[in-house]
Amino acid sequence: MFARALLAFALTVGLLTPALAKGPLRRVTVGNWAGGSYTNDNTGNFSHCAASATYRHGTSLHVAVNADFSWTLAFSNSSWTMPIGNDVTINLWFDGAGPITVKGKVADRTLVVVPMPDNSALIRAFREGSQMQSVIGGVRINFALTTTSRLIPELATCVKWYKEPALARNEPATPPPKNDEVDQARTRLINEAAEEHQACMRKVMRDIVPYSTENADTLAQVIITRCQTEEKKFVSLGVALYGASKADVERIVTTRVDQQKKEMVADIVTFRAELNKALLSQPKPDNKGESGI
Repeated sequence: MFARALLAFALTVGLLTPALAKGPLRRVTVGNWAGGSYTNDNTGNFSHCAASATYRHGTSLHVAVNADFSWTLAFSNSSWTMPIGNDVTINLWFDGAGPITVKGKVADRTLVVVPMPDNSALIRAFREGSQMQSVIGGVRINFALTTTSRLIPELATCVKWYKEPALARNEPATPPPKNDEVDQARTRLINEAAEEHQACMRKVMRDIVPYSTENADTLAQVIITRCQTEEKKFVSLGVALYGASKADVERIVTTRVDQQKKEMVADIVTFRAELNKALLSQPKPDNKGESGI
């Protein structure tokens, strides 16, 4: 699936030009991102450099820098069946801030392509963020952006090797790449910590919501408080694994928890409404015959 998604993106990058793409040639590998350089199959000329990352939820991210140094972001999922050529509005939150609203184009039924101007808020947030939350077609999807700060310059350098070879070769040597296994282990550990926190809150919700009469906001705060141990573990791992300050990690986690609190309040209100609806729809008991006759 990863290879097919990357090929589909290669065929449509550059604002959906019809040229075929061949590659990847010069490889680019950063963390869980993989790709490289591509050439136009019709002319043999360099076309762009691109990389893709797959996520457990089934949606992949793709990033490309074209021969003219324009940037493109894309999302793909093999289960999507969108009309080709349609415009799609996408809302993006980076580390809880936003949303940044962008327009995407359906390149094929499973792929949406979004232009990403070099000086835009989108590319700055994408390069600097650690978490990205998206809403595409009404569906909320989360992405960890643990290595994008390294990916962006790698892709730019990839293009320079074709468009500005002398300049690229005269640049100071870059530090040796980080161990990809370390990056993958780091991502796995932080994702597991996030899932433990989520699992704790789901369990507490099941344990107390059906039996409580407090208002939804109070219950959501109780759930968050009951899971502080998991939240603190998440913060500690962020500091240890990424070298960030505790204050920065706490700010990111607090923003994330505030969003989750809003979702919990909505879930609690919805649950109670559906429960009351179900109770009201039940037939009333038939009292005939209670005299024993």
